[in-house]
Amino acid sequence: MKRSLLFLILTLAGTAIGVVTYHFWLSPRARIKSVVEDTARAFLANNQQAILDNISPEFEHRSITKPMVEVNLAAYFREFQSTKVILSDHCIQVRGDQAIDSTGAVVLASRQGERFFILGSFASPVPIAIRLKKHRQWQISGVEGLNLERF
Repeated sequence: MKRSLLFLILTLAGTAIGVVTYHFWLSPRARIKSVVEDTARAFLANNQQAILDNISPEFEHRSITKPMVEVNLAAYFREFQSTKVILSDHCIQVRGDQAIDSTGAVVLASRQGERFFILGSFASPVPIAIRLKKHRQWQISGVEGLNLERF
């Protein structure tokens, strides 16, 4: 009886650990959130290559393509000493090899020792929709609600 109870408890615990692991680390939603947040952290580190690694070759936003993003990022990092991207309230929808992460965004930048908002504010994040496509890994294929031409 004790062995059966112990076996049942261990089985339930193993199942719970498996479900939690899948949900928080292995599920498509967890991987998508990780890509988006890693890209946001790469801005803080001024890591242009990490940002580009998370952008799909098919990236398109209005008339902006990935090669244009690369050129604009280099100019952006020359102009601003640091950037902090804050994302909130991720709502991720996955359909096959495509996904949308609807989130609120705030971007703070600094130049010549002065910090200022370039997108949204703490009280009013800007709603954006980040489109992603699964290649070998999830990559950003577009962004809606963001005026990239400004940068």
